[in-house]
Amino acid sequence: MMAPRFGPIGVELSPRSVRLAQLRFDGARATLQALAEFRRLDENSPLPAEATRIAGVLRRCGFVGGRMAVCLGPDQVLAAEMELPPVASGAPVQQLAAAELGRAYRQDPGALEVAVWEIPVPARQAGAATCMATACTHDTSNAIIGAFDHAGLDVRRVEPREIALGRACLPKLAGNGAITLIVSLRHRGSRLLAVQNHTIVLDRALEPGDLHRVYHDTADASGLEPADAPELLSAVLGDDDRFDVPDHVRRAVRASLDRFGSGLIEEINTACGYVGRRFGGREVARMVVASDGPEAPPIADLLGAVTSLDTSACSIADIADVPPMLRTLASRGGFLAAVGAGYARRKGDTC
Repeated sequence: MMAPRFGPIGVELSPRSVRLAQLRFDGARATLQALAEFRRLDENSPLPAEATRIAGVLRRCGFVGGRMAVCLGPDQVLAAEMELPPVASGAPVQQLAAAELGRAYRQDPGALEVAVWEIPVPARQAGAATCMATACTHDTSNAIIGAFDHAGLDVRRVEPREIALGRACLPKLAGNGAITLIVSLRHRGSRLLAVQNHTIVLDRALEPGDLHRVYHDTADASGLEPADAPELLSAVLGDDDRFDVPDHVRRAVRASLDRFGSGLIEEINTACGYVGRRFGGREVARMVVASDGPEAPPIADLLGAVTSLDTSACSIADIADVPPMLRTLASRGGFLAAVGAGYARRKGDTC
């Protein structure tokens, strides 16, 4: 019998919290091995201090090994769409992309770690391809690697959160060249992605999707602090029993979610029109909603009811088997980027 393989431990550090996830692979079958989430010391807590805390959590929560895959936050990523020679041409595409990003962000091109991929848009000039390029500075990646190394952990991969999230949503994507929208809802910094043939072809900010609006409404209705709103939302929308929620608070929270979802419609319709024009009339066939908390399923239901798109929420259960002991924590959402970062793509990613 083949021994199980364990993927790297996916790490997402937001300004508010730390999320960790690991998958176990038995052949092609993926099972959730471990999850953990805890609040950061504060929004400006130093990375070495958080890496030390992470090392302690791993030992207590059933994680295997010390290989890490870390999501980069939006403030750590440089990104742009640009015209470059086709990747297959043999031209130094990464160096050219680094030069373009360096000019755009006033960075030294030689100090950038760059990834480039082509997107299926007609070239604007002969011999050119439309590409998306993302990068982080050597200082950023070295700081992450150094902090985790000091805590006895081995960073194997550092990548933008959106790439990890897109990987986590793979089971939900439309096939046959159709386009899927991924609506990624966060406290702040929500994003709208378009994916075709497993390739991100559009990535833009989704300001109407920032969940702090709902959190403040929830806090106002309940008398709680905004920091406690995500937990209260879990009580209203899921199985979290830490709060005894009065009916009038439940009604106020659901009304806020309805307003929030309605505010997303215009942005989504605009994106659908843009994608259709940009990619040769290809349709957006599906929409996937992900969130940092339990909000994704009700918002997916709302969006599905008012658009013509096949719409659903994405959860860990779409990616891997979830053991009974982890179901409650997994159902609260917020782990998709960490799971996607920790998805083992190569033999060297496993331990």
